[in-house]
Amino acid sequence: VVLHRPYAIKQWLDSHAAAIEEEFVLLAEPDHLFLRPMPLLASNETAVGYPFFYITPNDDAHWKILQKFNAARAPRASFPPTGNSPCM
Repeated sequence: VVLHRPYAIKQWLDSHAAAIEEEFVLLAEPDHLFLRPMPLLASNETAVGYPFFYITPNDDAHWKILQKFNAARAPRASFPPTGNSPCM
């Protein structure tokens, strides 16, 4: 069980980033099934995540909760409606 997936990825990269030859890394769940090759939509400037209709960080009720963890005071537009995975 990963309780803090972004931090888990950071810890993994801190330990293994030098050994990764690939330019991009895909984070996916074990139950994801890809029926066709995935297009490379990410760039060095832009990450890509799958949008979920039920993840609404910019909803007023959720925004109040999110502010407790938004120490950088990032604007609402910085929070896309994506989950932990799949993302690239």
